[in-house]
Amino acid sequence: HGLRSTLASAVRRQAVKLEVALEIDSLAMLMDAVAAGLVATIQPGAAITRMAGHDLAMARLSDPGLVRRNLLASLSDEELSPAGLAVRVALRDVVRGLVESGQWLGARSLHES
Repeated sequence: HGLRSTLASAVRRQAVKLEVALEIDSLAMLMDAVAAGLVATIQPGAAITRMAGHDLAMARLSDPGLVRRNLLASLSDEELSPAGLAVRVALRDVVRGLVESGQWLGARSLHES
């Protein structure tokens, strides 16, 4: 997925090697494996929030080249039902509130077009 390709590019730039021990395609299962001490993982802030209360060692990765964009995409206003338009507005407001309050870990800015 997008995070994996972003990390692969960063690793190549830094001339380091990541050892991929397991391929787990479920966030819940992956984080359970981390909590059990079986593996380590690199995850966005949203993924680690579910681990509150677990005794995990965490470190923030900082690299200006590590940027991953999240998009909220929908049909145009004319093609959306009134309910669909209301949901899009509500989602945009929730995202804005989470980013501006600092509750969306790792999110730094919003771009609207």
